[in-house]
Amino acid sequence: MDLKQKVEEKKRLEYWKKENIKFYKYTNTLTPYHRIREEALKKYEENEDINAHTENYLLLAELYGATQEVKAVKTILKHRNKNGHLNYKHSEWMYKNINPYYKHLNKDLV
Repeated sequence: MDLKQKVEEKKRLEYWKKENIKFYKYTNTLTPYHRIREEALKKYEENEDINAHTENYLLLAELYGATQEVKAVKTILKHRNKNGHLNYKHSEWMYKNINPYYKHLNKDLV
């Protein structure tokens, strides 16, 4: 996925998150929000397959976290890319603060 596609995907996810639009309220059709969650879960699983755990923390933070959490994970990701490894404190912080969002992503989809 190139940079332009990543930007478009992020904008789409932010749109659905902010607006929380739910169509087809009284039908069995999945809402657009559920489709976004399915796409995010698929991306999460692909990242897990290649051990891109920090990227998954960023995905979860962007979907469910506060602005400060997103900024923090982006900063941690920059440090990891610069140093070539993840600091234990950073890893512990993401596990404690961001990992609980996974239950929201996985809820009712599996």
